[in-house]
Amino acid sequence: MPNLLLELLTEEIPARMQVRAAEDLARLAGEKLGAAGLASASIRTYVTPRRLVLTIEGLPEAQADVTEERRGPRVGAPENAVQGFLKSAGIASLAECERRDTGKGVFYFAIVKRAGKRTAEVLPELLRAALLDLPWPKSMRFPAAGFRWVRPITSVLCLFDGKSLGFHFDGIPGGDRTRGHRLLSPGEITVNNFGDYQAKLRAAHVILDPAERRAVIAEALAKAAASLQLTLKDDQALLDEVT
Repeated sequence: MPNLLLELLTEEIPARMQVRAAEDLARLAGEKLGAAGLASASIRTYVTPRRLVLTIEGLPEAQADVTEERRGPRVGAPENAVQGFLKSAGIASLAECERRDTGKGVFYFAIVKRAGKRTAEVLPELLRAALLDLPWPKSMRFPAAGFRWVRPITSVLCLFDGKSLGFHFDGIPGGDRTRGHRLLSPGEITVNNFGDYQAKLRAAHVILDPAERRAVIAEALAKAAASLQLTLKDDQALLDEVT
Protein backbone atom coordinates (compact mmCIF):
# COMPACT_ATOMS: atom_id res chain seq x y z
CA MET A 1 0.00 0.00 0.00
CA PRO A 2 1.29 3.51 -0.81
CA ASN A 3 3.04 5.73 1.72
CA LEU A 4 3.19 9.51 1.99
CA LEU A 5 6.18 11.68 2.94
CA LEU A 6 5.75 15.41 3.50
CA GLU A 7 8.46 17.81 4.66
CA LEU A 8 8.27 21.56 5.09
CA LEU A 9 11.72 23.12 5.28
CA THR A 10 11.61 26.47 7.03
CA GLU A 11 13.63 29.07 8.81
CA GLU A 12 14.26 28.19 12.47
CA ILE A 13 11.12 27.19 14.38
CA PRO A 14 11.24 28.38 18.02
CA ALA A 15 12.22 25.48 20.28
CA ARG A 16 9.16 25.83 22.49
CA MET A 17 6.81 25.36 19.50
CA GLN A 18 8.39 22.32 17.87
CA VAL A 19 6.99 19.37 19.83
CA ARG A 20 3.45 20.76 19.89
CA ALA A 21 3.58 21.41 16.13
CA ALA A 22 4.50 17.78 15.44
CA GLU A 23 1.70 16.53 17.70
CA ASP A 24 -0.86 18.89 16.13
CA LEU A 25 0.13 17.88 12.60
CA ALA A 26 -0.30 14.17 13.38
CA ARG A 27 -3.71 14.85 14.95
CA LEU A 28 -4.94 17.05 12.10
CA ALA A 29 -3.72 14.65 9.41
CA GLY A 30 -5.56 11.80 11.13
CA GLU A 31 -8.76 13.82 11.37
CA LYS A 32 -8.63 14.88 7.70
CA LEU A 33 -7.89 11.34 6.54
CA GLY A 34 -10.77 9.97 8.60
CA ALA A 35 -13.19 12.55 7.24
CA ALA A 36 -12.11 11.63 3.70
CA GLY A 37 -12.63 7.91 4.33
CA LEU A 38 -8.91 7.13 4.04
CA ALA A 39 -7.57 4.73 6.66
CA SER A 40 -3.83 4.32 7.22
CA ALA A 41 -1.55 1.90 9.06
CA SER A 42 0.38 4.62 10.88
CA ILE A 43 0.89 8.38 11.08
CA ARG A 44 4.18 9.75 12.41
CA THR A 45 5.61 13.24 12.62
CA TYR A 46 9.12 14.55 13.24
CA VAL A 47 10.48 18.00 13.89
CA THR A 48 13.91 19.60 13.73
CA PRO A 49 14.78 23.28 14.11
CA ARG A 50 14.20 23.78 10.39
CA ARG A 51 11.77 21.10 9.28
CA LEU A 52 8.36 19.66 10.05
CA VAL A 53 7.85 16.14 8.69
CA LEU A 54 4.78 13.94 8.24
CA THR A 55 4.95 10.31 7.15
CA ILE A 56 1.85 8.17 6.64
CA GLU A 57 2.12 4.45 5.91
CA GLY A 58 -0.39 2.04 4.43
CA LEU A 59 -2.72 4.36 2.58
CA PRO A 60 -5.24 2.87 0.13
CA GLU A 61 -4.94 3.51 -3.58
CA ALA A 62 -8.38 5.13 -3.59
CA GLN A 63 -11.36 5.94 -1.42
CA ALA A 64 -14.00 3.24 -1.07
CA ASP A 65 -17.06 3.55 -3.28
CA VAL A 66 -20.07 4.98 -1.46
CA THR A 67 -23.68 3.85 -1.75
CA GLU A 68 -26.32 6.21 -0.39
CA GLU A 69 -30.09 5.90 -0.23
CA ARG A 70 -31.93 9.15 -0.84
CA ARG A 71 -35.61 9.77 -0.34
CA GLY A 72 -37.27 11.88 -2.99
CA PRO A 73 -40.64 13.57 -3.30
CA ARG A 74 -44.00 11.95 -2.72
CA VAL A 75 -45.50 10.08 -5.66
CA GLY A 76 -47.63 12.61 -7.52
CA ALA A 77 -45.52 15.58 -6.40
CA PRO A 78 -45.19 18.60 -8.73
CA GLU A 79 -42.86 18.20 -11.71
CA ASN A 80 -40.40 20.84 -10.47
CA ALA A 81 -39.93 18.88 -7.22
CA VAL A 82 -39.34 15.69 -9.18
CA GLN A 83 -36.80 17.34 -11.49
CA GLY A 84 -34.98 18.91 -8.56
CA PHE A 85 -34.67 15.51 -6.90
CA LEU A 86 -33.43 13.82 -10.08
CA LYS A 87 -30.80 16.50 -10.57
CA SER A 88 -29.55 16.38 -6.99
CA ALA A 89 -29.38 12.58 -7.06
CA GLY A 90 -27.64 12.52 -10.43
CA ILE A 91 -30.15 10.19 -12.07
CA ALA A 92 -31.97 10.52 -15.37
CA SER A 93 -35.55 9.50 -14.58
CA LEU A 94 -37.90 8.14 -11.95
CA ALA A 95 -37.56 4.74 -13.64
CA GLU A 96 -34.29 4.39 -11.72
CA CYS A 97 -36.12 4.85 -8.41
CA GLU A 98 -38.30 2.57 -6.37
CA ARG A 99 -41.59 3.47 -4.73
CA ARG A 100 -41.93 2.81 -1.02
CA ASP A 101 -44.77 3.31 1.43
CA THR A 102 -43.30 4.95 4.53
CA GLY A 103 -46.55 5.03 6.46
CA LYS A 104 -46.77 8.73 5.73
CA GLY A 105 -47.32 8.26 2.03
CA VAL A 106 -45.63 6.67 -0.97
CA PHE A 107 -42.28 8.23 -1.81
CA TYR A 108 -39.62 7.77 -4.45
CA PHE A 109 -36.27 6.37 -3.26
CA ALA A 110 -33.04 6.38 -5.21
CA ILE A 111 -29.84 4.41 -4.59
CA VAL A 112 -26.96 6.74 -5.41
CA LYS A 113 -23.54 5.19 -6.01
CA ARG A 114 -20.43 7.34 -6.02
CA ALA A 115 -17.04 6.02 -7.00
CA GLY A 116 -14.27 6.90 -4.57
CA LYS A 117 -11.55 9.26 -5.78
CA ARG A 118 -7.96 8.17 -6.12
CA THR A 119 -5.98 8.96 -2.98
CA ALA A 120 -3.45 10.99 -4.97
CA GLU A 121 -6.30 13.30 -6.03
CA VAL A 122 -7.60 13.75 -2.49
CA LEU A 123 -4.32 14.26 -0.64
CA PRO A 124 -3.23 17.73 -1.89
CA GLU A 125 -6.27 19.56 -0.55
CA LEU A 126 -6.33 17.41 2.57
CA LEU A 127 -2.70 18.22 3.36
CA ARG A 128 -3.17 21.91 2.66
CA ALA A 129 -6.14 22.03 5.04
CA ALA A 130 -4.20 20.26 7.80
CA LEU A 131 -1.23 22.61 7.46
CA LEU A 132 -3.36 25.74 7.44
CA ASP A 133 -5.19 24.52 10.56
CA LEU A 134 -1.99 24.21 12.60
CA PRO A 135 -2.52 26.39 15.70
CA TRP A 136 0.85 28.17 15.98
CA PRO A 137 1.11 30.32 19.14
CA LYS A 138 2.63 33.02 16.94
CA SER A 139 2.75 33.29 13.17
CA MET A 140 3.86 35.72 10.47
CA ARG A 141 3.32 36.59 6.84
CA PHE A 142 6.12 36.27 4.31
CA PRO A 143 6.55 36.78 0.55
CA ALA A 144 5.35 34.08 -1.90
CA ALA A 145 2.63 32.82 0.44
CA GLY A 146 -0.92 33.95 1.06
CA PHE A 147 -1.12 32.44 4.53
CA ARG A 148 0.41 32.94 7.96
CA TRP A 149 3.07 30.52 9.22
CA VAL A 150 5.44 30.30 12.13
CA ARG A 151 8.47 31.09 9.93
CA PRO A 152 9.09 31.50 6.17
CA ILE A 153 8.97 28.19 4.27
CA THR A 154 11.92 27.64 1.95
CA SER A 155 10.86 24.38 0.26
CA VAL A 156 8.30 21.55 0.32
CA LEU A 157 9.01 17.87 -0.27
CA CYS A 158 5.98 15.69 -0.93
CA LEU A 159 6.11 12.08 -2.15
CA PHE A 160 3.27 9.61 -2.55
CA ASP A 161 4.10 6.04 -3.48
CA GLY A 162 7.68 7.11 -4.20
CA LYS A 163 6.74 9.84 -6.65
CA SER A 164 6.22 13.57 -6.38
CA LEU A 165 2.57 14.18 -5.51
CA GLY A 166 2.37 17.53 -7.28
CA PHE A 167 1.41 19.24 -4.04
CA HIS A 168 1.68 23.04 -4.06
CA PHE A 169 1.35 24.85 -0.75
CA ASP A 170 -0.01 28.02 -2.31
CA GLY A 171 2.99 29.52 -4.15
CA ILE A 172 5.47 26.96 -2.80
CA PRO A 173 5.78 23.91 -5.07
CA GLY A 174 6.44 20.46 -3.65
CA GLY A 175 8.97 18.08 -5.16
CA ASP A 176 11.39 15.30 -4.26
CA ARG A 177 14.28 17.39 -2.91
CA THR A 178 15.39 18.64 0.48
CA ARG A 179 18.54 19.94 2.15
CA GLY A 180 20.68 18.73 5.03
CA HIS A 181 22.47 20.73 7.71
CA ARG A 182 22.63 24.39 6.73
CA LEU A 183 26.41 24.70 7.31
CA LEU A 184 27.77 21.16 7.13
CA SER A 185 25.97 19.89 4.02
CA PRO A 186 25.43 22.39 1.22
CA GLY A 187 23.44 21.37 -1.84
CA GLU A 188 20.16 19.60 -2.51
CA ILE A 189 19.29 15.99 -1.73
CA THR A 190 16.92 13.92 -3.89
CA VAL A 191 14.92 11.20 -2.10
CA ASN A 192 12.36 8.58 -3.11
CA ASN A 193 10.90 7.27 0.17
CA PHE A 194 11.03 7.78 3.92
CA GLY A 195 13.86 5.31 4.54
CA ASP A 196 15.96 6.94 1.84
CA TYR A 197 15.07 10.38 3.21
CA GLN A 198 16.07 9.54 6.78
CA ALA A 199 19.35 7.90 5.74
CA LYS A 200 20.39 10.74 3.45
CA LEU A 201 19.56 13.33 6.10
CA ARG A 202 21.77 11.46 8.57
CA ALA A 203 24.60 11.50 6.02
CA ALA A 204 23.95 15.24 5.68
CA HIS A 205 24.38 15.77 9.46
CA VAL A 206 20.70 15.87 10.40
CA ILE A 207 19.26 13.43 12.97
CA LEU A 208 15.54 13.43 12.24
CA ASP A 209 14.22 11.77 15.40
CA PRO A 210 14.20 14.24 18.35
CA ALA A 211 14.47 11.40 20.89
CA GLU A 212 17.63 10.17 19.21
CA ARG A 213 19.03 13.72 19.05
CA ARG A 214 18.37 14.14 22.75
CA ALA A 215 20.13 10.90 23.63
CA VAL A 216 23.17 11.80 21.49
CA ILE A 217 23.45 15.23 23.11
CA ALA A 218 23.03 13.87 26.65
CA GLU A 219 25.69 11.20 26.08
CA ALA A 220 28.13 13.72 24.62
CA LEU A 221 27.59 16.08 27.55
CA ALA A 222 28.16 13.31 30.08
CA LYS A 223 31.39 12.23 28.37
CA ALA A 224 32.65 15.80 28.12
CA ALA A 225 31.95 16.44 31.80
CA ALA A 226 33.56 13.17 32.89
CA SER A 227 36.70 13.88 30.85
CA LEU A 228 37.15 17.10 32.84
CA GLN A 229 36.20 15.47 36.16
CA LEU A 230 33.12 17.70 36.39
CA THR A 231 29.57 16.96 37.48
CA LEU A 232 26.91 17.76 34.92
CA LYS A 233 24.05 19.86 36.26
CA ASP A 234 20.73 18.13 35.59
CA ASP A 235 18.64 20.58 33.56
CA GLN A 236 16.08 18.62 31.53
CA ALA A 237 14.31 21.73 30.26
CA LEU A 238 17.56 23.10 28.83
CA LEU A 239 18.35 19.72 27.27
CA ASP A 240 14.94 19.72 25.60
CA GLU A 241 15.54 23.22 24.24
CA VAL A 242 18.97 22.33 22.86
CA THR A 243 17.52 19.18 21.29
